[in-house]
Amino acid sequence: MKTKKQFSALIISAILYAMQADAATLYSRSNGTWSSNSNWSYTQGGASCSCSPGSTDVVIISHTINMDKNLSGGSAGITSNVSILQGGAMLGNNNWDIDFRAGSSLDNNGMLIARNVTFYNGTTIMIATGASLIVTGNLDNRNNSNNITFNGTVTVNGSFSNGNGGIIAGSGNIEIINGPVTNTGTTFAYSGISPCAKLPCTILGNVALPVEWLSFKAKQQQASVLLTWSTATESNNDFFTIEKGTSAGNFVVLGSVRGAGNATQKNDYNFSDNQIIKGTVYYRIGQTDLDGKQTYSDVISINTLPVKDVKLSPNPLSTNRVKLESNLLDDGEVSVKIFDMKGKEVKFEIFPSIIHGEAFIQFEQADLIPGGMYQVNIVSGNQINQEKLLIQ
Repeated sequence: MKTKKQFSALIISAILYAMQADAATLYSRSNGTWSSNSNWSYTQGGASCSCSPGSTDVVIISHTINMDKNLSGGSAGITSNVSILQGGAMLGNNNWDIDFRAGSSLDNNGMLIARNVTFYNGTTIMIATGASLIVTGNLDNRNNSNNITFNGTVTVNGSFSNGNGGIIAGSGNIEIINGPVTNTGTTFAYSGISPCAKLPCTILGNVALPVEWLSFKAKQQQASVLLTWSTATESNNDFFTIEKGTSAGNFVVLGSVRGAGNATQKNDYNFSDNQIIKGTVYYRIGQTDLDGKQTYSDVISINTLPVKDVKLSPNPLSTNRVKLESNLLDDGEVSVKIFDMKGKEVKFEIFPSIIHGEAFIQFEQADLIPGGMYQVNIVSGNQINQEKLLIQ
């Protein structure tokens, strides 16, 4: 008959065993497959545990382990820590996928080859110097997955995607063979843009930026939008390309401005967009190196207003009535003030909301003023137009 103390010890042992079974640390002990019970041990260099890794186990690989199933999707994705030591390899080749889920990590000092690889938000990924990650299919760094470091070599045969808020840092390089490339996050300081002008391409980490941006602004000036930007430094900068879009991802080229080449001092640039349209408009500046490589500025937007055209007729005025034509008249109440050249107000009139863009300023007998040049101020909201009117 078991004593109370013995019974309690059995319960504790059972709990510890269950915990170990659910989340253990497993070491590779020989070359073989991921699912083989003979390839793993609870201690480094120890006897077989007669077990294989689960998604929550800490896995340390110093041999060549061949993946024999997808470690992706639902509960099969990696939710703990995988370390590949120098000389170790984890090979899924062109057959098997792997997901690193939130809270998981990969410390790769050897080689990892898999078909499709996904890094979820909340993962910690390190491809160490001298190590390699080969993706025979697609690499997807999900939105806001910002603790990703590539100091080694990463090769992607298919699509490369770095989502919004995703940050890939490091001093290694990424070679993308077929693409496509989507980089709405930041990859090796390429922010919010595709760093590949054509495929295949190699993206180098920790390299000097061709342009250090200080500012990029847009301001409407009546019938145009003035774009201004400044750089702190430039390296082999050939020219800038000004691009415009009605959405943040759909741009057309407006023109170009010559760069400074190499500069360590501030340089200021400007460009006028004379094809103004009403509504939200997006702009970005493309920068092209002397060797043809291209990077982009951040995207900025401006909410443009319609151009306010005003016409007075007849002008010169020889009758007692002048017609005012303007799209101002469709925007609500409009006030009109007429001043002589000494600044004295000689006529004031308010028009309520008037459609079809025209109204008439009537000079009654009491309003008759001498011939000469006058200034007409037409005010609608915070928009003021000034026109000259010659009265004969």
